Amino acid sequence: MPKSPVPLGIIAAFLGLFLGGAAVGGTLAGAFAPGSWIAQVIAFFALPLAFAAGLQAWYGLALLSLIPRLLRSFRGLRLLPPPSRRAASASIPGSFVFLPLSSVAGATAGIVVGLASSTQPGWLVALVYWVVGTCHGALAWRLARGGLLIPPEST
Repeated sequence: MPKSPVPLGIIAAFLGLFLGGAAVGGTLAGAFAPGSWIAQVIAFFALPLAFAAGLQAWYGLALLSLIPRLLRSFRGLRLLPPPSRRAASASIPGSFVFLPLSSVAGATAGIVVGLASSTQPGWLVALVYWVVGTCHGALAWRLARGGLLIPPEST
């Protein structure tokens, strides 16, 4: 059985994705749209809100994935997989949801910052934010699949 992750790693993953997203968004807004408070606010909150929404959606998808197993259990089938398969399916399903949510949040923030930008063309700003948001979502997805993003009750 694989060793469970260190709680410090879990805390670092949550804080890194939440606060790191805010720091990157705010820094980019300062570079692309200096002096625009609306660009600063939107860019600061876009990725942390996408991460928080992604956590809720991920947990919700995991609950929905239990419905087929629950229905099979009512027909006389076992609710839990055999012991040999139980360890292999330990990660929570549905973690892919981080990728589209962060990607859309990054693109949306990029459009707002691009409209307020006085230093770069709007399409370039939107592209940079979309790439950053997509990378943020991919990182959250990989950390979730790796076991570093887990529900608080399971620690």
